[in-house]
Amino acid sequence: MVRAKARGGITTVEFAFAVLILALALMPMYDVFTRSYRSVLESKFSYMAQHVARETMEELRHVPYHDLEKYAHDWRPVAGHVFAMSRLRSPGDASDSTLTYPEPYRRIETRIAVAPCREFRTGRIDPRLRRIVVEVRWQERGPQNHHKQKVLERFETIIGYHGS
Repeated sequence: MVRAKARGGITTVEFAFAVLILALALMPMYDVFTRSYRSVLESKFSYMAQHVARETMEELRHVPYHDLEKYAHDWRPVAGHVFAMSRLRSPGDASDSTLTYPEPYRRIETRIAVAPCREFRTGRIDPRLRRIVVEVRWQERGPQNHHKQKVLERFETIIGYHGS
């Protein structure tokens, strides 16, 4: 019996095993990358939502006390100018250089509640105090999936009337 001379190279079975081993090695790496990307995205929106909440609270601190109830609203997309940035213009600058929220901020919504506040010691409602609650949420997966939204942050403060 004459044996055929061995050729250099790999067989189809060897190639299939090599691909299988490579795929098994790459699957955990793919999982790590996708989880990392999701974590970075959540951190980004978490920071943006907290920024919006802080800006909203700062704006409400500058609203006249008797007008606070007018600013209460249900869930509403973020729009308009960035409050703190509009105040940082030079004193003589008459141009309208207010900054508006960038595109990704459109996925963030706020809800503001204004209610009377109880006095700490007596538990009675104090007409000079208002409890402000700002809630912020964002859309995880685009505007069509409203059920994927979640409340991210809830900020509360008390604003008092110091007039006579």
